[in-house]
Amino acid sequence: MDRHVLITGASRGIGYALARECRSRGARVTMLAANPDRIAKAAAEVGGTPLAIDLSDLDRVAAVLPEAEAANGPVDVLVNNAARMGMGPLARLDAQTLRDVLTTNLLAPAELSRAAAAAMVPRRRGAIVAVSSLAGEMALRNIPAYGSSKAGLSYLTRALQRELAGTGVCAQLVLLGGVDTDLLRENQADPVAGPASVRLAKVVPTPSADVVGRRIADHIVSGRRRTLVLPAAATGAVALRHSLTALSDLLLKGLPRSL
Repeated sequence: MDRHVLITGASRGIGYALARECRSRGARVTMLAANPDRIAKAAAEVGGTPLAIDLSDLDRVAAVLPEAEAANGPVDVLVNNAARMGMGPLARLDAQTLRDVLTTNLLAPAELSRAAAAAMVPRRRGAIVAVSSLAGEMALRNIPAYGSSKAGLSYLTRALQRELAGTGVCAQLVLLGGVDTDLLRENQADPVAGPASVRLAKVVPTPSADVVGRRIADHIVSGRRRTLVLPAAATGAVALRHSLTALSDLLLKGLPRSL
């Protein structure tokens, strides 16, 4: 895996596990997170390059790709993994929390994907990976900001897949259920979302971040556009929800490419 992989939200959880997995496969890894001390420590453990940037600050987001490329060369794989939760019903969320969640989870990945695609298309190679959530495929109480941002990220990636067709650049969508991370524990602390999460966990297994990191790394290497759904049992439901897009693909076949 001789590539430069840029991973956001890489100081812990899935991002950290994925960074470690990619590094073990020979990739040059740039690891981004908001906390300077935490990302420096994580990068030292993995053997990656730390990048301390808060994605809720869009003015700083513009510096992400240039700083990563200055350290490790052109970005071959962008992984939009960073996420904030923002627990509670919408009527009780403060405006700053709402903005921070939507910016970190959706606006920043959109800007990074835009910049990465513009750089990758002329090279005719590269991958843009979105780590999204099944929470964006259904309406759940007390996580409206998180669920909405993940729904938007999934749509953005599916649209990008179609725009990048024939360019040599691949957009890959990962849809995850519950994963044993700090983000899940934050969710479980909520008096409404928590019991719902516990109930779902009785039906659907909760894998570790290490297992998920390996599966995402495998998916990146495969180059497949097909959505990676974990748990796999949810694949059919996701396909059904996306059936209108599949139908539109057939109806619009033969139209000029976007790029």
